[in-house]
Amino acid sequence: MKKIIALVLTLTMLLTLCACGSQASQDIGESTAAAENVKVESDQGSRPRKGPLKDLMDALFPEQEIWMGMPAAEYSGEVGEVQDFYNGELYRYLYLEEDCMAAGTELYFLENGGLSMVYAYGTQLTPETLSEICGDPMFFREVDWESVSYWIVEDNLLIYYSADARLELYTEGWAGRFCPEQWLTAKSGLILVSAGAEGLYWYQDILNWKYGLYEESTDSTLTEPLYDACGDFDPEGMAPVQRDGYWGYINAAGETVIGHYFESAEPFVGDCAVVEADKWGAIDRKGDYVVQPEYHRITIQDGFLIVDKSGRYGAFDAAGQSIVPVSGKQGYENITICNGILYAQYAERSYHAYDENGDRLLPEAECVTLPKNGFHIVRMPYESIYGWTTSGYTFADVAFNVLGTTLYDELTDFSAAGYAVGSNNWESFDVIDTQGNVVYTLPELNNGDGITNYEYANSYLACGHYSMWTSFHYGVTNLETGIFTEYDVVEPVDGTECVIVTAKSGLKGLYERDELYFDCVYDDIVFDGEAFTVTRGAEVSTYVPTGN
Repeated sequence: MKKIIALVLTLTMLLTLCACGSQASQDIGESTAAAENVKVESDQGSRPRKGPLKDLMDALFPEQEIWMGMPAAEYSGEVGEVQDFYNGELYRYLYLEEDCMAAGTELYFLENGGLSMVYAYGTQLTPETLSEICGDPMFFREVDWESVSYWIVEDNLLIYYSADARLELYTEGWAGRFCPEQWLTAKSGLILVSAGAEGLYWYQDILNWKYGLYEESTDSTLTEPLYDACGDFDPEGMAPVQRDGYWGYINAAGETVIGHYFESAEPFVGDCAVVEADKWGAIDRKGDYVVQPEYHRITIQDGFLIVDKSGRYGAFDAAGQSIVPVSGKQGYENITICNGILYAQYAERSYHAYDENGDRLLPEAECVTLPKNGFHIVRMPYESIYGWTTSGYTFADVAFNVLGTTLYDELTDFSAAGYAVGSNNWESFDVIDTQGNVVYTLPELNNGDGITNYEYANSYLACGHYSMWTSFHYGVTNLETGIFTEYDVVEPVDGTECVIVTAKSGLKGLYERDELYFDCVYDDIVFDGEAFTVTRGAEVSTYVPTGN
């Protein structure tokens, strides 16, 4: 009797193993590896002996052996240099035009995961052929002019687009990182769209095309498909949704927290959201207005509500307190926020500055330019020798303390090296430091025959131009010798003592300090913040400037 029982158990185990082998292509996430059917199902991968995935790869690449997870070193051809795909993911890329069942195929070999993604364009494989190889698709949908089919083949995501006969194949690790919605779509059988919060997705009903809320962790729908449109959840867990033509807000549990009253609604930013009810206003998280709906547009920037009323701008804080008046004697054309200060522009290079309480900063100044390299250029009023009030330019620090003691007709922004150029009547030009001291007086470039203008200075060079009628002549002036050298284009490189210059030939060179370090024989010179990339024909080199 014991022998009979043992024999029955042995037969049962063998039948179970056979059933697992035949079921492997159908069960999501199954990791069975029977002796007769070894699968590959990690980004590291190993060479498969049998199974639908091997059959699929053999169909795609009949002329050579390729498998998912294949290390780049084992591929017989050249797969290119290591590149950074996204967020530190290193990969090697290969484009195939032959030896595959497609017009063109792209292979991506992750450095730590082998072959992890395949794009095959114009493949000769059809959905019917793929179903014969991989079984019925997990999910199928029709979108406009094309159908999309999804399979999960031994833990690999396979997507086929009918319009261009395109096939995409991802390992599970790649799919989970780079196309999680597609991965979940195949697994859940729902059309999923990111809801902007981890684990939450909008799903779309393919019968009425309305949206509902889906939770990944429980693999369940939190709401019925009730919504015509929807937006992202904010960090506090509220999202705008449209129902029956009007917008409201729900929480992460799918509960309505602000009713559907609005013609348009945007996600919350901080404690406010912008909504439209005939015109635009802003509400708090209780649904109460903090800014009444009477504006043509509202945007939220750095915690402030920037409002536009017929092309005139103002600002409120998140509690609805007015910071920058919308209307006034001049009216503001734009508002820029820098370091918590609101710069309200009313003309070119003309701003009023307001703090977070709505107090005007440096009220005695006629205008304030945006801060650059730690300083503002300000225009101060003064009484002329003729008895009327005029104005001149000086400078202030970021705390709006006026530091300059001389007023100029024009004053450039300070360079990162700490120098600005002031001019009077475009006849005399002073290079000043951050204490307002004149460190060099620049020569007039055109000997009085035209208009001279300097725009930049560092410790060694000043960049400027002179114009004679319609001709402009750009160049650099050596501060030690006063010699002007003309170029077609002059580009100071902020943060360095370098200037890129372009000759009439179109070729580029580089000044470092007071020397032409690279002659004008280069096709291109580009600075990335740390080093210059210098190109000359096929030759490419890098150069790190002194002090960087």
